[in-house]
Amino acid sequence: MSGTLNSQAIRIANNIVSISQQMMVLYQQIVALDAAWTDTGAATVLAAMATTAVNADGSPGAADGAPNTAHPISSVALSQALSSTQFTQAKTILDAIKSLIEGNAVTAQGGARAILNVTING
Repeated sequence: MSGTLNSQAIRIANNIVSISQQMMVLYQQIVALDAAWTDTGAATVLAAMATTAVNADGSPGAADGAPNTAHPISSVALSQALSSTQFTQAKTILDAIKSLIEGNAVTAQGGARAILNVTING
């Protein structure tokens, strides 16, 4: 084997270790988030928060008369203007990662990439 192939294999092996360590940190964060989500009833609280309609051009519209779980929550304290449904969808994906690391079979998370793209890009 050439030195180049050995070097590449070692770099890849080190990346596996590094990403595995990151996954365990992510797992621990998800466990803590899951407990807080459940303890505070976050899904119910988010669903009851004031929301804002979205204009055709994607800009914020008028405030909804009643909370609409499909519309963004209107709070400047949120890092992303997302709906309670979007937060719940992202949480479902995180739950699947946690379950997988715990050795459980997980179901396909349809549209997971699109959901996460919206979550991180707003």
